[in-house]
Amino acid sequence: MYLYIFIAAATPIPDDPLWIALGMSKEKINFPKCLFWGWMGKNLTTLFYVLLPILIYIGFSSYGMELDDKSSVITEAVMLIAKLSIMFFILAFDWNKLMDNRKIKKAEQEK
Repeated sequence: MYLYIFIAAATPIPDDPLWIALGMSKEKINFPKCLFWGWMGKNLTTLFYVLLPILIYIGFSSYGMELDDKSSVITEAVMLIAKLSIMFFILAFDWNKLMDNRKIKKAEQEK
């Protein structure tokens, strides 16, 4: 359960439905641990967004490329396109179909 909370918090998918489902479940939940793993996931995402431009700059400078205003704008545009592509893939992915296929495979393995 904590892994799911961490993944939902670290990715751009909405994690509010997960929190609602946890609150409505009948099982006893250790709420401080859930909050901790949600906080860790958000910290990982923030760290990624903060460090990515720095790592790109270090990568370019290690190859001897100097960044000026034009290359900086191009780099930011490429990063934006990559982030939007990843977010679109996550949101457009049919999670219900994946879960249905997993249920079918699990049922076949039990037979």
